Amino acid sequence: MALDQQLIYRLVKVIKTHFECKSYDAFKYRFKLRGKNDLVHCDRADIYTIAKLQKLYRDKTSLIEHLVANFANSNLIAERLWIGELASEGAIARYRDWKAVTDSMSYVFQRDLISMRASKPVLSFDTLLSSSSIFYPVPAIRFTTGDMRLETLCALNMMTGFLDDANLKIAETIRWPLFYLRVKKYEPFLKALGIVDKAEMAKIVYEVFS
Repeated sequence: MALDQQLIYRLVKVIKTHFECKSYDAFKYRFKLRGKNDLVHCDRADIYTIAKLQKLYRDKTSLIEHLVANFANSNLIAERLWIGELASEGAIARYRDWKAVTDSMSYVFQRDLISMRASKPVLSFDTLLSSSSIFYPVPAIRFTTGDMRLETLCALNMMTGFLDDANLKIAETIRWPLFYLRVKKYEPFLKALGIVDKAEMAKIVYEVFS
């Protein structure tokens, strides 16, 4: 049975607002939004996108995954992702890549940690996660250079809170706040979708760094 287009539109609006609005938390507000959220208020381009998403996904979880994959991993960190882009070939490819990563999260997490340790073999796990007012922690740097997945970065922070600690120290006020917000907006979805198993990740950390 196809998903209702009104449900699709509501999920698009809620998840888009969650990632783009600092003060809105979809989980806190139980995926509810104030204002005009009915499909009747869509413009023609958005209606086309909703119809295409309806054809692509037959269940709610897959649709949510598609939206999260795109809003969390879009390169438009400081810009708004246009709803019309959500059914594009690029968006579909981004979701497929995300699904491949999240379906093998333990492997990806281990691979990223092994690579990070090899790049800084003399540093301990705790030192790699340390920061100062002017220095980002190593995992954050590796993410920005494309050497670590965002999912690995979030998993490490969910386990240790190292980025939360860095957020209290780092003085830079342009790039860091956007970067940190992106992580914090993504984390609850990784938890809700069962992607990050902290106990399993802790075992991997111990194996790589012991």
